[in-house]
Amino acid sequence: MGTITYAQMCDALASTLGAATGLARTQSYNELTEDYPDLPLLQVYPSGNEVDALSTTADRRTFRAGSRLNQVRLVADVICRTRSHLAEDVAKQLEMWEAIEAVLYTQNTKPYFGDAGIKGFHWASEMVYLGRGDTQIGYAAVRFTITLQVF
Repeated sequence: MGTITYAQMCDALASTLGAATGLARTQSYNELTEDYPDLPLLQVYPSGNEVDALSTTADRRTFRAGSRLNQVRLVADVICRTRSHLAEDVAKQLEMWEAIEAVLYTQNTKPYFGDAGIKGFHWASEMVYLGRGDTQIGYAAVRFTITLQVF
């Protein structure tokens, strides 16, 4: 995959997004807790990847040779608050959604997320409701699925 590991990608993303306004705590993949101690809480962990063994779209083509383009999906969950009142839940979700996106939009020049191993990225986001531990307790959250391009 090149010179960057999954751990480094998670840490780079957690470090960068952790600067978002309003976060109480940030956890990378190896710091995840079973509960949500401080909210809003950002948790970053790997989700999957896709490899194009002989990519014709990679910018590293020479003499008809391709390079492996690896697209790694990381999840950045922002657990906003304990689910209680819909209007207040959605208001907090939107606040944190905009705070994280504000940081993502600043990543417009390399090195992305402070790591030269990340060559490009894109993201999708959605409002979600998560459960943890006691299934009677739900949490309003925003999930960012961030796809990093590394080779």
